[in-house]
Amino acid sequence: MFTHDNIDRVIGAKAIDSTGDKIGSVGQVFLDDRTNEPTWVTVNTGLFGTKETFIPLQGAQQNGDDLQVAYEKGLVKDAPNIDVDNGHLTPEEEAELYRYYDLGEGTTTQHGQLGDADRDAHTQGVAGQGVAGQDVADRDLDRERNVAHGDIDATAHEERLKVGTEERQAGQVRIRKYVTTEQQQVSVPVSKERLVVDREPAEGRPVAGGIDHDNAETIDETITLREERPVVGKETVETEHVRIGKEQVTEQQTVQGEVAREHIEVEGENLDNNGQARH
Repeated sequence: MFTHDNIDRVIGAKAIDSTGDKIGSVGQVFLDDRTNEPTWVTVNTGLFGTKETFIPLQGAQQNGDDLQVAYEKGLVKDAPNIDVDNGHLTPEEEAELYRYYDLGEGTTTQHGQLGDADRDAHTQGVAGQGVAGQDVADRDLDRERNVAHGDIDATAHEERLKVGTEERQAGQVRIRKYVTTEQQQVSVPVSKERLVVDREPAEGRPVAGGIDHDNAETIDETITLREERPVVGKETVETEHVRIGKEQVTEQQTVQGEVAREHIEVEGENLDNNGQARH
């Protein structure tokens, strides 16, 4: 439950949805004017965080430095577009939000904002007064006092583009290794031995003596012939090294948006177009 004791941790915190996905950053906290308890927060969403969307604090919890709400990011981004600059939620606006988030019809109590600039006032115990409304009342009182003394102050405002960046996935690279087989034919030189017999005819000259059958010389020898045969084996060798890494590059991109500016004009019978008194 969020109370005045821990509300300072909510303002500026990163808001994440029920699945842990980032929605945006908390901009303002709205208090119930009757109970003075935190009830709604606004979160900066849209392109560059230029839109503030209301989210109920009901079911939300502090997750470290983050605020985790009970709703998904898509539902939050499609919430009713309600102007947060008014400083209060009207009963009609509150009922619309309650119906959208399926919380019933809500109450008829107005809700006042507690923003970043109000945290000091909150710690001093004045948050229950609806700080934004109190600031307006103080300015009106000062203006009345100045008018009584003949002085009028007017402040002009202008909008400026608030540009930021968001990170998104640009692509994926997948690396995988697989095995293929193929047939290879290799010519291998092999050698072998073969028997060579040389025969030469004799000249037929007579020899002394005859053939002694009993003591005749007998030749009986064995010759072994050898040959080579191809033997197939395999070995594994390195063929390629692949290294994949990431590098971050920075480039300039131009964005544009429409902004509004206030101008102050003073008109009167005794004033020229530049607001100077005529003599």
